[in-house]
Amino acid sequence: MRNEPIRRERSGRPNLYEEVIQHKIPAICKWIRNGYSVDEVCKKLGCAYISWHTWKAKYPEFKEAVENANKARTRSVEAAAIKSALGHTVEDTVVEELFDANGNLINVRKKKTKRAVEPKTAIQQFLLKSHDPDMYNKPDKIEHAGKIEFHKLHNDI
Repeated sequence: MRNEPIRRERSGRPNLYEEVIQHKIPAICKWIRNGYSVDEVCKKLGCAYISWHTWKAKYPEFKEAVENANKARTRSVEAAAIKSALGHTVEDTVVEELFDANGNLINVRKKKTKRAVEPKTAIQQFLLKSHDPDMYNKPDKIEHAGKIEFHKLHNDI
């Protein structure tokens, strides 16, 4: 008889990450890019919030995929903010249906129109302040030299 190591069958709960989550990483990343929170993704997967963070710590490929999806979402939001700050043009399609006197559809016309979306000054301010805080976050200083006198009002009524 040789001294061979004893092989034990794996027992206990199956590893959810290896059996399910690992295969869903592309879908998970899509959910994150589309704005789902970690809580929402966990609910969709049927897993606990703590499991999510355990997997990020334990599986580098999962952590990297999640971080890349978060970066892509951030870039998308930044691009939308810049577009809103600068203003842009939107093309709308209006569908017109023409009917005869009996109510029968005669023709359908699609009409495309362009309209300007005005720049959003609040987003401009936010972007400028976050881009260069030293330049744009200076509080307005008001200096006053001299006396300030308050006069008591008498019964002028």
